[in-house]
Amino acid sequence: MDKDSSGAEPAQDLANTAQTAITEWRLNMQAQAGAYFDGLRAQGLAAVQRHALRGRTFVDISIEGRRFKGQVRKGPQLVVGDEECLLTCASISFGADFLNPQGTPHWAVSKYRTQQRIAVDDLTPEGRRALACEFGLLIHGDGDMESESLLASECFMLSRAWSGLRAWAVANPTVARKQLREQPGLLRHLEVPPGRPRRHSRYRSIYDFEYLVGS
Repeated sequence: MDKDSSGAEPAQDLANTAQTAITEWRLNMQAQAGAYFDGLRAQGLAAVQRHALRGRTFVDISIEGRRFKGQVRKGPQLVVGDEECLLTCASISFGADFLNPQGTPHWAVSKYRTQQRIAVDDLTPEGRRALACEFGLLIHGDGDMESESLLASECFMLSRAWSGLRAWAVANPTVARKQLREQPGLLRHLEVPPGRPRRHSRYRSIYDFEYLVGS
């Protein structure tokens, strides 16, 4: 029998096929991203100094005198001084500021290459490659077209910063669920432990409570 009257089996087969395709796509994307970052490392990286972690910081490093932090602020953010950029869609690119397209092009970290740009012109090519590898950032504008076929979110999940975020989320599950609740897919990949079930009061309302215990 191929199916029942509701057509449940073909629907399940279709769902399984779709899930298999998604899994294969992700494995292929991860392989490409891994090869991309191996290529950056082969070109040479600047030295990275690591600092102790505190609070919501899951990675804290210095490269060529610049301090870069990964912090959880309603999503995993790359924080440089007072500036920040969402890591799941960040990249390093060469160009003018989005709000000043006639301005002088420069190297910067930005979200989607169109939002607030955090200048990294003071880093050498080795420094930018080290920053890219630490945070899983693609580098656009260096003549390497491979970066154009990759997704920033998948690249981030191959980085040392991602490993730091996972460790932080497991150690701080309540804060992680609160700060990352708008990114449920990210929470699933982070393997954050489930929260405690909400306790239900035996009192139907505050009036019942006051009546039984005395107002």
